[in-house]
Amino acid sequence: TVVIDIDAAGPKFNMSKNELPERLRNLVLTNADESVQTIGNFFLYDCIYLRTLNLNMPALKNVQAKFVVYWGTLTGSLQILNLNAPVLESVGSSFLTDYRLLQTLHLNMPALKSAGDCFLSDYKSLQTLNLYLPALEIVGDKSLSYCESLQTLNLNTPALLSVGEKLLHGCESLNKLNLDVSKLESVGDYFLFHCKSLQVLHLHMPELKSVGNNFLLLCEALQILFLNVPALKSVGDRLLSDCKSLQEIYVPEDQITRLRKLFPESCRKMLRPSVGMQAL
Repeated sequence: TVVIDIDAAGPKFNMSKNELPERLRNLVLTNADESVQTIGNFFLYDCIYLRTLNLNMPALKNVQAKFVVYWGTLTGSLQILNLNAPVLESVGSSFLTDYRLLQTLHLNMPALKSAGDCFLSDYKSLQTLNLYLPALEIVGDKSLSYCESLQTLNLNTPALLSVGEKLLHGCESLNKLNLDVSKLESVGDYFLFHCKSLQVLHLHMPELKSVGNNFLLLCEALQILFLNVPALKSVGDRLLSDCKSLQEIYVPEDQITRLRKLFPESCRKMLRPSVGMQAL
């Protein structure tokens, strides 16, 4: 284990694997003097032997691209990751992606407003993920995607306005999803694509105006959908296609007529009035 307090490093900081002992397993990085505000590209890039990483960055505001990722087809050994960054506002693309063995992830980023592409994607072993990101407004493409073993996701993002393509794409084991996205206005293509273990889904999206193509495509086990979308005006192609088990779509009664005009014919017959949906 190596413990490093970054002392008077200046507002921008970076670190490569060449600055650390070879085959380092456990690393703790702190910044007691609160000098670091930005972390540059390729921070701790390709540290494939790290198993535990603890980062305490109280003044960090911006993280650039490729933050703790691996080169090419290399697979890292990281199993535990703790990040405390209470004033962090933005992260670049490929932020904490492609952890095949990660089992524990703790993130304290209450000020985060924007995240680039591939935000928290490709977790092959993580089964439960709780995210509290109350200031997050924008998320790029392929975020929270390809998390093949993820079973439970609690996503608390009450300020989120828009998400890119392939959000929660290919989360094949996901069977419990709690979303707080009450201000979300638009969703890109392939939202919740091939989440084949979901059986019941509640989507309360009162500000949602548009969804891209292939919305909830290939959710083969989905049987019941509770949907509250009073502002929805446009939907892409293949909405709810190949959801072979879907039987009922419950919506507030005052939305049924409008949604029958928006939805494809295959979905119209499934629409059912649900009293009290506004309270979801």
